[in-house]
Amino acid sequence: MKARWLRLALALAIVLVALGALVVLGGIALARNPDAVSNAPPAAAAVVDAGAPDAQASTAESDPLVLSYAAKFVCQEPLQPGQFYYGTAAPLVEEQTGVLVHNSQPYTVTLYKKAVRARLETAPEIRPGAWVSVTLKPDHAIRIDCDDIAKLLTGSPAATFIGTYGIGVEVEGFVVILVGPQTVAGSNVARFGPVDVTAEYVRASEVLKKDISYQPWWWWWWWPLPWRLGYAYQRILTIDPATNIDCRGVLYNALLQDAQAIADTQQRTLTLAALNAGQNTDPTKPTRGGQDSPALVALIGRCDKID
Repeated sequence: MKARWLRLALALAIVLVALGALVVLGGIALARNPDAVSNAPPAAAAVVDAGAPDAQASTAESDPLVLSYAAKFVCQEPLQPGQFYYGTAAPLVEEQTGVLVHNSQPYTVTLYKKAVRARLETAPEIRPGAWVSVTLKPDHAIRIDCDDIAKLLTGSPAATFIGTYGIGVEVEGFVVILVGPQTVAGSNVARFGPVDVTAEYVRASEVLKKDISYQPWWWWWWWPLPWRLGYAYQRILTIDPATNIDCRGVLYNALLQDAQAIADTQQRTLTLAALNAGQNTDPTKPTRGGQDSPALVALIGRCDKID
């Protein structure tokens, strides 16, 4: 009797803890497509590699993955005790932000921080602050407050928020934390060092705390792929229910078929090679050497049979 055919639903959950739903590992040693360079993100990874926080270098194909945390800040100093104010509405509300960064890794992590002030779209441009490096030992933490934000925005180590912006001026923007590959003593294997980032907001007597998740920046793929890296992906495939199913193998076969649609021969060849390398990579052990070939590694969140 002819076997009944079912469909297999493969859903990749968004898991941005180690690799992401589809993850790029390694580097590509081929020249970039000059027509696609303008689509690449800003060269922030070069800051991590260069050792100079304010360095602005062009993105190279060997640039690493960078973990980026962006925490909103809002700061405002109220009328100080003992001061007089003449006007229609006295600035009495205090707004404070504290961004806490904790190194939860068993090794020292070097990170970069900067502050960026947000403006109205019609207002004049405001230059972002420069990158400043911070080294955190294992289980150590730092707190970035409004005075620190003023230092980051102005570049002056002696700056304070009230001394820079005065009373009753609300300043908003982002504190950005970047973490790149870390070199661990006694090992030549680079490791990623995700940190814990929490933002605390105080407005008068109100307090709000929010955990900040990192966003990975992908550097190696400057051509369009059939999938959006780092995001959930779902495929529904026809299978034979009478046979045992290797969900990961079935998924990679489907991804390989997708990659065949890439028009450019070189880009298609590199993508197929990265998928083959990713299929042979253990997604629970993402560490790869700098000389390893690039890999697209898929994390499967669910694999269900459906009618």
